[in-house]
Amino acid sequence: IDLGLSLVEPADGLIANLLNIENRPAVTLALKGSGPVADLRTELTLQANGQMALSGVATVNQQAGGIAVAADLRGPLATLIAEPYRSFFGAETALAVDALIRSEGGISITGLRLSGGQLSLEAAAETTPDNFLRTLDLNAVIADPDGGQVTLPVPGNATRVGSAQLVIGFGGEAEEAWTATLGMAGFETA
Repeated sequence: IDLGLSLVEPADGLIANLLNIENRPAVTLALKGSGPVADLRTELTLQANGQMALSGVATVNQQAGGIAVAADLRGPLATLIAEPYRSFFGAETALAVDALIRSEGGISITGLRLSGGQLSLEAAAETTPDNFLRTLDLNAVIADPDGGQVTLPVPGNATRVGSAQLVIGFGGEAEEAWTATLGMAGFETA
């Protein structure tokens, strides 16, 4: 595959409106890559008004058990977010994924990591060959590194927490049992 995709939009374009990007900037999304399908490396960039917002690499590799996909994206994504929520995403947001699309069917996500500012999320999941969920482990934490209140990115910018943690588990040794815990401190809303 020789992949060269560029989407260039003027201000107030389709992507800026679909993603509800503040001030509806001009957006450029580029995806480039070259190589055999069984060993492909792609690069992605997202710019708003000529400023980098997100960039990174994704690779696709054929393995004995299926196709391995790894992605590592990062950048100042908060520049696309309304001012009251920028601290939530921080100066640099990072997203990393390691997954295996199994030859016999199903997907195994061994690592999904999202971090930036006041948010940290880690997850792993696996499906059966017919794509039903087999296991899920998710741990999400919201906290200000300096101990202050966190303004949640929900409409009205008036919902705040001191800290929060969500833990979800499904499958594994517990078979088809779900467990979930949500802990929150310092919740404030109008």
